[in-house]
Amino acid sequence: DLRQVFRNVYGALVDGGVFQVDLNMEEGYKARWIGPTHVLCDDYAVLMGHRYDEASKVGTVPLTVFRLIDGQWTRSDTTLTQRCYTEAEILDALKDAGFANVDTYRGDTDLDFPGGIGREFFLGRK
Repeated sequence: DLRQVFRNVYGALVDGGVFQVDLNMEEGYKARWIGPTHVLCDDYAVLMGHRYDEASKVGTVPLTVFRLIDGQWTRSDTTLTQRCYTEAEILDALKDAGFANVDTYRGDTDLDFPGGIGREFFLGRK
């Protein structure tokens, strides 16, 4: 639950502490979570199958990781799951947790962040 995560973070911060989180927004899921990708290196390989379901607002990434350890390749499989929230939902949850004066930054237009389309950064203070 997003609200509970933000409450826990707020509770852990000292007075005047700063919390920054960046989240994928729906624009990013639609732009990047659209099929298989991979990363290949000398001692590991990662296969990813990004999917985003607009109806449920849930993105999933089945991952298969191969790693070379002591001359032997090992395999591990897992699935990452993310829930897409609107900016209004995120700001409301941050405010509900106690954060004041929350600043927002778009990855693509405000920060020139590589691959920043649909990434939004939230900066709150306790």
